Amino acid sequence: MVMEWDEATASLRLPLLSDFGSIISNIISFGFDVLKLEQAESSIKAEFPGYMRAAVGNIEHLSTIPDRTTIQGWLNAYLNNAIYEISETTRLAKLGLINPGGARLQAPYFARLFEAMGQEALHKALFTYPTNLVTGTVSKRYWNKVFELGRPNYEDAFIMWRKGLLPYEQLLAILREDEGMKESLARNFITHLYYDPSPSELLRIVRNAPVSDDWITEKLKEFGLDDTDLPIFLNAIKRERIKDEISRMWAAFESDYEFGLYSEKEVDDLLTKWDLSEDEKELMKTTAQLRRDKAIIKLLRDAEIYLYRTGQLTENQLFGKLQLLGIDKRVANAIVRLEAAKKGIDWHI
Repeated sequence: MVMEWDEATASLRLPLLSDFGSIISNIISFGFDVLKLEQAESSIKAEFPGYMRAAVGNIEHLSTIPDRTTIQGWLNAYLNNAIYEISETTRLAKLGLINPGGARLQAPYFARLFEAMGQEALHKALFTYPTNLVTGTVSKRYWNKVFELGRPNYEDAFIMWRKGLLPYEQLLAILREDEGMKESLARNFITHLYYDPSPSELLRIVRNAPVSDDWITEKLKEFGLDDTDLPIFLNAIKRERIKDEISRMWAAFESDYEFGLYSEKEVDDLLTKWDLSEDEKELMKTTAQLRRDKAIIKLLRDAEIYLYRTGQLTENQLFGKLQLLGIDKRVANAIVRLEAAKKGIDWHI
């Protein structure tokens, strides 16, 4: 049967690039089952009409017509009808009315049409690449299910082994077969996969658990510290372990030093024993000395105030004594005025 061409057919628009993209997207989005492909092929052959065979026959007939306008009109109509057939089949497949394999299996029917129209590239875009993608994906999934060759990477396999979910020999096989390791190297590599605490974690551990210096040293070496950095980190971790005790002991010692129970030499000896830096020792000694000076001034101030209260010093004499102790003039004035007011005297400088 030869289809007649008319003005309405000639007016059909050429398909846009977006049409092709939409169709390709629809075809690729279908999920296929290898076991159903034969059934799908039979279904589409039964449901697809003889339209394409007639279309190809018409193109062969048109090749003998010299009128290029007529030929172009027919080609436009066939191309639009081809696009329509693909779209309609994908739509019906989505609705479950025909097997989804139909959209892909129409490719042979369209091949001759596109070839006659000089549109081989369009045929590849619509069918060859999506078909390869879909069938390749389906084939891979199918044979993966049959042979069950997939397995976790060595990191996940190590965790599974530690949880008792994977035999040791399977973990060893993954390292040997997937990573190409010798058996001895694979066994050592498994030991390497064990987690080692970082220096910052070691600092937290020593605060809450008794650990030996040898254990700390070994962990720092396993973390990768060299001989230059190792002593520094080891010293910091050791000090972290007794930091709170040092703070409490120093607070008590400083209080005793404030009231003269220890000498400056004894302070130096204690700070040296704690292996502090020179800057730390100087700051701590300065703080202790300030507290001692404050205690001395406070005691002398109270003594002068007591003499005033007993009538042995006048207001002006008390004011002078306080200034000799190094007390600021305004502070001394406030002290004397307060003490004088207690006696009912309105005194100020």
